[in-house]
Amino acid sequence: DIKLTEAEWQRGIDYLGQVGEVSSSDRNEFALLSHVLGLSTLVLAQHDKKPTGCTEATAFHVLPEQAPLLHDLGADLKAGSNDPKGYVHGSVLDAKGVPVPHASM
Repeated sequence: DIKLTEAEWQRGIDYLGQVGEVSSSDRNEFALLSHVLGLSTLVLAQHDKKPTGCTEATAFHVLPEQAPLLHDLGADLKAGSNDPKGYVHGSVLDAKGVPVPHASM
């Protein structure tokens, strides 16, 4: 349906080459690109069976030595940055809408 042109296809190949150039053993840009493009979530959504009403699964690739640190609620993750701040809040609920005990986000 899209009718990708050869020039567009070549630009995509060039972009993938650039991604490969900045990837390394501790920086997997292809995994990040898969997440950004939604491919990881698509694969999980197509293959993971879950009850109606559940949130879509999300894949996140992190090397063990780069595992996220736990932060206190309200912690500033970009301390010292002048960039705009975003705020996230939510709840961890089971398929019936009941809070999951001892769950963390």
